[in-house]
Amino acid sequence: KITYLCNYSYFSWEISSRQGGFSSTGKEIKAFIAEVKELIELVSLFEDHEILKEYYNTFLIKNYKVSHDTINKIGENYDFSFGYPIFKTIYHLIVENYLYDEKETTIFLGLCNIFYSSKPLMIKDFKSNINLTHERIRQIRNKTLKKFPRIINMLFNLELSYENLNTYQISQDDEFINLSNDEIIKINENENVKFNPKFIVYTFSILLKETHDLIGDTENGILNKRFRNKHNWNNFYLVRKDLTWIFNFEKFIQDVYTRLSSKIEDDYKFHFQSYLLSFKNDNCILKFDIITTICETILFSEFELTIDLEENIVFKRNTNKQVYEYAYEALEDLGVPSKVSDIYKKVIELYPGLNTTENKIRASMKRNNGFVPFGRTSVFGLKVWEDKRNHY
Repeated sequence: KITYLCNYSYFSWEISSRQGGFSSTGKEIKAFIAEVKELIELVSLFEDHEILKEYYNTFLIKNYKVSHDTINKIGENYDFSFGYPIFKTIYHLIVENYLYDEKETTIFLGLCNIFYSSKPLMIKDFKSNINLTHERIRQIRNKTLKKFPRIINMLFNLELSYENLNTYQISQDDEFINLSNDEIIKINENENVKFNPKFIVYTFSILLKETHDLIGDTENGILNKRFRNKHNWNNFYLVRKDLTWIFNFEKFIQDVYTRLSSKIEDDYKFHFQSYLLSFKNDNCILKFDIITTICETILFSEFELTIDLEENIVFKRNTNKQVYEYAYEALEDLGVPSKVSDIYKKVIELYPGLNTTENKIRASMKRNNGFVPFGRTSVFGLKVWEDKRNHY
């Protein structure tokens, strides 16, 4: 308490000195010491969070010249016993032009994907009073995002320790940080903001830059850039650096994306942990279990893929079946040579929503060598059955 109080008193005194335009004299220093002593006597009357709140307010006034009106908005209905409000502070300092100039603020808020929105704006759709070309707007948008980490570092890391921020129990020791929807809702409700999950995780990645790496693409996630041959991320994740040094999580996800985007004629699978070894940067045996767990979580979140009971990752066929393949499967299920009408009924039984006809079934079996016709009675069997009978 005394430390914060002395700092608070010093900030207040320094501001008064500068505003008054006088230099520090012995008399003024004695007055300052007396003020500190008086405040120390009063400190027992205050709760810790009240002292923190006053210190935080003074910090914002001293470093950003924040008005008392903005200070009141940041502190309104917020409990400082949880720590300093990261996202409420960011919101008000941005919208009130403390962090960017007016043009930059308009572009940052309008074109960066930071709020919940059904459809993020593209530059060509951006409408404002700013009379600039699309290219200039793009340059300013990119510049504001590039400046953002430096802004956050200055705002929260110079004189305010990580422990004093409201980090919602996110620890610097966490190996993997994947915020749930409930956690995102809690952050927004507690700080009365509407930031989306990517922006919240991105902000935490700046605060945790010494210990964690961001898994995800900020150009894709924050600047709304869509890539054709590159994975477009659903979420962002934070992974401790000691894990990202030995395993390339983004390379793993890109490989899965490339496989799923390619034409898969037949299902194929890999043993999951053996597959993951392709993406290790160094010896990761001691950390392999936690790496596997993280990869499973990201895999489901990005692609809704799960590992099967035999611990395989399965890449399912993604090409449409041809008509003859449905007929072949139906005959396998029937087990005996059958009329086209019965084969058709079995196909519809197996695939109720399939758009085909009896004539298409008949034509597909006549064109394909996997079937054997029986006279002119519209009865077909499988060639493999005949081959087996001839063998025996």
